[in-house]
Amino acid sequence: DVLVHRLLFAALQQPPGQSIEENIKASGYDVDSIAEACGRCNEKKRSAKEASMRSDEVFLCVYIKELGKDIDADGVVKDVGPKSFTVLLPWLGLDKRILLAEAFPGAKITSTEFDEKGGALTVSYRPESGKLRTVVLKPFVPLKCAVGVKMNQTPCAYTIRVRSVGNE
Repeated sequence: DVLVHRLLFAALQQPPGQSIEENIKASGYDVDSIAEACGRCNEKKRSAKEASMRSDEVFLCVYIKELGKDIDADGVVKDVGPKSFTVLLPWLGLDKRILLAEAFPGAKITSTEFDEKGGALTVSYRPESGKLRTVVLKPFVPLKCAVGVKMNQTPCAYTIRVRSVGNE
């Protein structure tokens, strides 16, 4: 941001009749050094954002572990694919892509049908103890989820399991 503001200020201060190349030379910067500095700044910003997000995930994992039980949360399907879907849990600020096997653990998935045009994923599954269920996952379908933690791996990771879909 600082570099952009300095370049913008230099551009606004450009005297009439002076070319852009002359203005760049007068600023003390050359195009290559500006590009290199911007690249470095963008990489540092990306790294800082990733570290912040990972720190939030670790904090959530420790919180759930200390709580001693999964957290129940309302969610919504954000996007679907042929073998996975994205869940948004606004209350926790989580947005995660989940494979079907992770979303319905212990259940035997008997069939899936992905309608790319309609943006829907139909999943038929049989819970460990129960009858066959069929659910349609598509954007904006509400979910009841359980957020758990896997502390047996490094680094720790949180899991999202679907308890019910829509008005199920």
